[in-house]
Amino acid sequence: MIHTPLTITTLGATVIAAVIATLAMTGCTPAWAADPLPTATIETSAPPAAAVPSSPTPTASRTTSAPQTAYPVAAISGGVDVHSQPDPLAPAVTVEATTPYGTDRVLRIVEATADGSWFRVVIPARPNNATGWIPAADIDVRAVSHHISVDLSERSLVLTQGGIEILRTTVAVGTAANPTPTGEFFVTDMLETDPDGAYGPYAFGVAAWSETLSQFGDGDGQIAIHGTDDPGALGTAASHGCIR
Repeated sequence: MIHTPLTITTLGATVIAAVIATLAMTGCTPAWAADPLPTATIETSAPPAAAVPSSPTPTASRTTSAPQTAYPVAAISGGVDVHSQPDPLAPAVTVEATTPYGTDRVLRIVEATADGSWFRVVIPARPNNATGWIPAADIDVRAVSHHISVDLSERSLVLTQGGIEILRTTVAVGTAANPTPTGEFFVTDMLETDPDGAYGPYAFGVAAWSETLSQFGDGDGQIAIHGTDDPGALGTAASHGCIR
């Protein structure tokens, strides 16, 4: 399973996020295989371009200004307690070893204690980017080199690996009524979907939830990055918060 950092930004600010590839989204559902997932960033900056291509357009590999080239993630082999403080007696919530879609759980690491005995991780639940502490002994630390950056204003998505751009494409984003949340997130799942369906062949769950929808389809309002059967909507604000 590859877990990738993700950054979503708005109004010119760029926020980096770790995306862990396992999918749980607002009514979307894809699947992946065995390595930490890439990180991702979703941002909104420049106004939408006047002319937008009607289909994804990969570019030749080239170096970009990715914020960083490696992102630490924590893999867990069983359910773990995430504490409010780096203290085994502090209040805790339990994070299961797999996601609701059956993907092995990986969490984004954002901080460590000076002695390295505890890691602060992002909890994949509402509110977005809530964090807690896990003992180092309970996790397996891995490095992720993939990063996804989404600019909501330009309606663009860029995938890099080790700071090298390997894909740039136009996307559809959330509407004004149901905007795509911005910030630092991580991918939770990758699911295979119907290639001819509304979500295309794959959907990637992102550890971010809609701020306007508590439920969407069969899901709980978690957003995703997925394909589309409506290429004419690319470059517009057309989704319920997902990145198409």
